[in-house]
Amino acid sequence: MKNTLVQRLRRSDATTRYQPANVKIVTSLEEFANVIEQGRRDDKVVVAQFYADWCRKCHTLRPSFARAANSHPRVIFVNVPVLNTNSNLHQGLGVKSVPFGHIYHPENGLVEETKLSRKTFSEFESLVEVYSN
Repeated sequence: MKNTLVQRLRRSDATTRYQPANVKIVTSLEEFANVIEQGRRDDKVVVAQFYADWCRKCHTLRPSFARAANSHPRVIFVNVPVLNTNSNLHQGLGVKSVPFGHIYHPENGLVEETKLSRKTFSEFESLVEVYSN
């Protein structure tokens, strides 16, 4: 049991340590609003992924999200974990389940919101491509 826990911790440390530079982690409504405002100011699309550490589907999307961030360096990617301290963030944004994704356009605001899965992630990434060009 202890070895399994250590392996999980190492894996999660590795995914956190090697995130692309355009990926941010936000844990509060204020931080989230600041990132959206930064996207508007810098004329950049913002892609948010809402996830939970206990969610297996969320874990399977981590590599896809990182690859998407690497493929779109002019887009700001945001990881938003579900925490006991930020339920107002998820509820206020209408996130009913995880994994969930939002795409914000610098001029139009929220343009896409959808439940994410490995099956649908390529469609979601195609939308990122459309909005970022």
